[in-house]
Amino acid sequence: MKSGLFQVTSGAGSIAQRAGVAALGLGKAGGETVAEMVKAYRERRDFLVKSLGEIEGVKISEPQVAMVPGDAFGDDTCIRISYATSMDVLRVAVEKIRKALEPLRATTSV
Repeated sequence: MKSGLFQVTSGAGSIAQRAGVAALGLGKAGGETVAEMVKAYRERRDFLVKSLGEIEGVKISEPQVAMVPGDAFGDDTCIRISYATSMDVLRVAVEKIRKALEPLRATTSV
């Protein structure tokens, strides 16, 4: 068995649970806010899937959670990426990933 870190997931803390209950009680205004956030996260996810999928050698599936080393999930050749940030930050991140992978492609194509 490999040694290393393992991904551990637990339920939401009591503060987050109370905040969720409060948000659900906002009625229509809360529903609109939640709908806007769902739309924003969907746009971020779609941007990452498209942008990272265009990088040569990168395989991507539709992400669901934050970035975590793949060995925590039994595959040390993968990572998970969070899109819980602004599109500006995501654009910069994609460019950094693209630039970081360029030298790796050059060494593997020899």
